[in-house]
Amino acid sequence: MAVTSTTLLVGDTGTGKSALLATLAEWGWKTHKKVSLLYSIDGGGFPTHLDALIRAGIVRVWKLRTRGEAFETCSRACQGQWPTEFLDPITGEVPPGVTLLPSITSIFTLTCGYCDAEVAQRAARKAFNHTIKCPKCKKQVNLQTGTISEKSSRPDFFKDVGLMFYDGLTSMQDWVMEDMAQKVGTGELKGEGTALGGKIVSGEITVGANNRSHYGFAQNRAAVWIQDASNISGLIIGPVFTARQQRATDSNTSLRIYGPSIAGQAKAAEVPAWVANCLGTTIVLDEKRRKEYRLYLTEYREEDNIPHLCKTRAFPGTMPDYLSDGPIDPESGLPIEGLPFNTFNLGYFQDLLERATKKTLAATAAAYPDAPGLQPVVIEQGIKEEIKKVKSTKPVPKVAVKKSGHKPPMRVPGKAVAKKPIPPRPTQRLVTKRANKQSEVTSK
Repeated sequence: MAVTSTTLLVGDTGTGKSALLATLAEWGWKTHKKVSLLYSIDGGGFPTHLDALIRAGIVRVWKLRTRGEAFETCSRACQGQWPTEFLDPITGEVPPGVTLLPSITSIFTLTCGYCDAEVAQRAARKAFNHTIKCPKCKKQVNLQTGTISEKSSRPDFFKDVGLMFYDGLTSMQDWVMEDMAQKVGTGELKGEGTALGGKIVSGEITVGANNRSHYGFAQNRAAVWIQDASNISGLIIGPVFTARQQRATDSNTSLRIYGPSIAGQAKAAEVPAWVANCLGTTIVLDEKRRKEYRLYLTEYREEDNIPHLCKTRAFPGTMPDYLSDGPIDPESGLPIEGLPFNTFNLGYFQDLLERATKKTLAATAAAYPDAPGLQPVVIEQGIKEEIKKVKSTKPVPKVAVKKSGHKPPMRVPGKAVAKKPIPPRPTQRLVTKRANKQSEVTSK
């Protein structure tokens, strides 16, 4: 079974990132008979290989920008949601603001705490904020006098979906930055620089500018998107993101690095830590100036000796440094030895990763033969009975308290309410009587 872990492909345009997505989609169909969902944000179109898979139905594509609403669309997409209507399923165009279908739907059921009858079912928990009449005992039931249970299910559309691709993260960042700049121009968004003329008016067009807070906001969104996508259930492998690369400075070491291109440079060195596998695509030239496409699995350096941040979650020594089909014949455009996308292939990478994982597991089992292994959580019978009692406890109806008819005296504006004199304590009375007798004796 394939390993579920998030992967990020980083490389310049034209180094084969989209073509590698096509190889992974083919692997998903051949190996598991699962369809891939392609969330496309880049405007450069699809390679021929990927376009053929779209027409065959092995890949389903959605062009996010056609829906509009940059922040909402990117966030919902990274939660695994999918449009319910398409204008063109081959290009992935959808109507603006189209409704999205969640990959997991939940039904909430309210049960009466008086008679254990099912009161109602809703799609959201907040729908039970008001009282509902129980159809059996006719009492009013709410969150305090009833219990809510949740049942999740996977819609039929996602039953054959096993892979999700986001092409790409850099374009998602660009889109939200454009959206924030547009809102600055229309006055919807305030902040640094807006009061100093941070917009340009040209005829009927108003263009805004980004400020420093926008970069920080967009960077944080990238981390949230990757985290949300990693929690999507029902996939045979984790989601795959693509990103262009940029030359940046590591904020911790002040060293120059190549990392994923997101808004600004402050967090470029941190992005690889957000995923399990950060792979680098590049083109190198051999001594005869022939191109060679490489997929790097570990950190590498080129002529400028600046590190490219790459890594996998495999145990050291169990994976090669890079995958390649070898030099390309400039006349035929095919590898000199072997077939194209034979080793320069994300499906092949998944097979290598699975074999490396099994090898590590076998070595660990041999090193620790007396290990206890996975153990289920066992609850003692006494604890089970206590849990059962708590679940079966009926809600205690509130007792109506009859209010007293006594009303405190009303205060007249400007006048204080008269207070009754407080009688002295018994000890005070005794001391007063003794003092009075003493004064009588003295006077005589």
